[in-house]
Amino acid sequence: MSIHPHRKFAVIGDPVDHSLSPQLHKNVFDQLGIDAEYTKLKCPESDLSAMMERFRSGEWDGLNITIPHKQKIIPLLDKLNPRAHSIGSVNCVTNDNGALIGYNTDWFGFSMSLKLNQISVQGQSCVVIGAGGAANAIVYALLREGANSIAVSNRSHTNSEKLVEKLSVIQNDCLLHSIPFEQLNVAMNSASIIVNTTPVGMGSNPDEIPAPKTAITSSQILIDIIYSPMKTEFLKFGERIGAKIINGLDMFIYQGLASLDIWMKDRISPRVDINDLKKILETHL
Repeated sequence: MSIHPHRKFAVIGDPVDHSLSPQLHKNVFDQLGIDAEYTKLKCPESDLSAMMERFRSGEWDGLNITIPHKQKIIPLLDKLNPRAHSIGSVNCVTNDNGALIGYNTDWFGFSMSLKLNQISVQGQSCVVIGAGGAANAIVYALLREGANSIAVSNRSHTNSEKLVEKLSVIQNDCLLHSIPFEQLNVAMNSASIIVNTTPVGMGSNPDEIPAPKTAITSSQILIDIIYSPMKTEFLKFGERIGAKIINGLDMFIYQGLASLDIWMKDRISPRVDINDLKKILETHL
């Protein structure tokens, strides 16, 4: 018997073909007997405003937001959860009687990934590649986890500077700074944890790598938030030289479960068999 009325959810982005969100949520719905469906919708930026009005009118019960709309969506919302406001990025939206409210669950997914893979950030030097919505959430998580320093590098130095300016108000003793992309190798040489938040390595250019190979060492921890493919060229190279590698699957799973908790207004995620969910997702990768 269903424990909820039929509900409709979706993820919107451009591109969105790679997303495994429908498979993730279908498995959760099946496990818990929830009468719901989840689809993925390609949404060019020009359609974003109209999509939000469709959501406001009740077409869906909840939306996830993926690249490249996690920051562009904010002006179209009525309210931000305090944490989403601090991060400056939204990947989950609810409709509260016609008021669209933005949340961020990416930071939680990333923190859970660190915990599950037994990675301590406390006192570590980190490099974050990219300055989009996901990078905001990851820098926020690294700050919360007690990183000693975080260098953010992006091809557009202006964007990485904006990220640092936005998040510097919430950091404590961490050295949070932006570095020109041309100096990425220098920052990586002294870093213990390197996180790729860009789409480099997925889609039509799977052989590309977001960082200079000469700056990657066996003593580093390489994290890529991409989960399809499970091993990007960035991670494959790191693995070949003996570095510890982590893909984006755990982050993806836990941000998705946190979104469901928000939409359902109930802590349903503790009842999910994560091992079964992970096995199902891995068959699609």
